[in-house]
Amino acid sequence: MTDGARAVTSDFYDLEALLDDEDRALLHRVRAFMDAEVQPIINEYWTRAEFPRQIIPGLAELGIAGTQFSGYGSPEGRPCSTA
Repeated sequence: MTDGARAVTSDFYDLEALLDDEDRALLHRVRAFMDAEVQPIINEYWTRAEFPRQIIPGLAELGIAGTQFSGYGSPEGRPCSTA
């Protein structure tokens, strides 16, 4: 990879290939957030059995919480399709 991006090795079964372009873009935004904001700090929080609350605003910006649920206060997203 020449653009400095890291190779993703966690998608052993290439499930990303099942996603449409919109969901793939979301996946890439989530991966970038996890690499930049979570990976550098998570071991320290894990060993203390604590949650890094400072990442909550970033998670909220991603809009990924509750996407498969509808109703009051839910973003009414759609679940990923496997077909």
